[in-house]
Amino acid sequence: MKWLVLILIILAILWIAHMVTSIRYHNNRISISSIYCALSGPKTTFTQPVIIVPGILGSMLEQNGHTRWLTLRHLLPSTPLKYTGESFDAPKLLEVTVIPFLLEYKAYSGISSAAACLPNAYVFPYDWRAFPDDNAKKFETLVDRVIAETGMKPSVVAHSMGGLIAHTVVKEHPEKFNKVVYVTAPFDPGITYLDDLNNGVPLGLNKTIRSKEVIFSNPSSYLLLPHKGTKRFRDKDMTIAESWLEEHWSVFADQSVDLKEFQTVLDRVTAYHERLDRPTTIANPALFVVGNCHDTVFTEAPDHSRTYVKGDGRVSEQSAFPKDTFTTKQILHTCVKHTKQLDDKGIVKTILEFLQ
Repeated sequence: MKWLVLILIILAILWIAHMVTSIRYHNNRISISSIYCALSGPKTTFTQPVIIVPGILGSMLEQNGHTRWLTLRHLLPSTPLKYTGESFDAPKLLEVTVIPFLLEYKAYSGISSAAACLPNAYVFPYDWRAFPDDNAKKFETLVDRVIAETGMKPSVVAHSMGGLIAHTVVKEHPEKFNKVVYVTAPFDPGITYLDDLNNGVPLGLNKTIRSKEVIFSNPSSYLLLPHKGTKRFRDKDMTIAESWLEEHWSVFADQSVDLKEFQTVLDRVTAYHERLDRPTTIANPALFVVGNCHDTVFTEAPDHSRTYVKGDGRVSEQSAFPKDTFTTKQILHTCVKHTKQLDDKGIVKTILEFLQ
């Protein structure tokens, strides 16, 4: 009986801790318990709005009220996440809870928990499978709403692919923004993501939810590949469908693909690359968080030998800067790996001080 009481007390404590540290979402705004803010919140505070933009896989996805990404059951075989032209709802940042506070995963918990203590914190979850231009339009809509609601221009903290979604809006409408923070965004990517396209990425016992067929179906996959004319993989242009057929990349290794339809997808993403690559001068103060401690694959020669450069394991240091000129730019180099950067206390502290 005593053991049962003790277990119940422990579970109650864990549940209370979970509730205190849980982020609340309301129409893209985020908030958190005042108890958490008093005990662990940031020392830096400001009223200027800030929008957090996650990278690929960083948003929960729902379809007709059912979670498609991500719950514990997705560790077992389940329905693939193929993109068929329908974008799913993205209600919040990725989080999975098994035992509250003790066994749970919350993507971007470091930056989102700190920002949630601020009076005007927003997030932009999105269907990370979809075409980047569609997501950029949705992001701009949120920016306009934030300006209307707060009367102030927002700053942006964007990670990885989220930086590519946000940046076209920033460079084309800089007057809508205050400051910008890009955390290892692959503006000029190497070939890292091609391994995902060729092999798929199993999730626990689930080999279908992120199979190579699924990743191939996601238009966003091609946003993370080398741009037109760079030929970083075996001297082939990856924006040309014929190259994929000739080299038997991804699903071309074992099935037929409509080349015309696939080229249409590549052309649309290439047009987005061109928007990113069109150089301009941007006056908004910018902070770039850049990894430079880990070997990161960048190219592969025709003989299959690979070139590695310094980066964060996914994005190279040289890839983390756009072609634009920022009149006020700061750089924070880090050894923290790609997926952990916005959970790192030092990085989060630097970002908040920059935004103040």
